[in-house]
Amino acid sequence: MTLRMLITIDLTNADSVARATFDREMATRHWTKAPTVTTTWTAVFTDQTTSPAAIAIAKTNVALCARAARITRYSAVCLPSNEAVFDFQVAS
Repeated sequence: MTLRMLITIDLTNADSVARATFDREMATRHWTKAPTVTTTWTAVFTDQTTSPAAIAIAKTNVALCARAARITRYSAVCLPSNEAVFDFQVAS
C-alpha cells in the first residue's frame, strides 16, 4: 500500500518572508500544502517506504526547510497512514 504523511507545523516567530521561503522549500521536496489549512502539508511515499522511514524523511525535510528559511524554532506533528487525507471546509 502507498504510505501517505500528514504533517502540521507551527513556525514560531517566522515572518512572512521566512514562511514563503519555508513553503517554497517544502514544495521542492514534493510536499503539498493543504489547500484549506495553513501550515499543514501532505506527501506520498513509495510502497517500499516504512512508517519510521517516512517520519525520518519528514523530520529531515522540515529541518532543512526551516534552516533555509532561517527559522530556529518550530513544532510539528506528523501521522503516516495508508489512508488518503480528507480535506474539507465549511463556509457560512
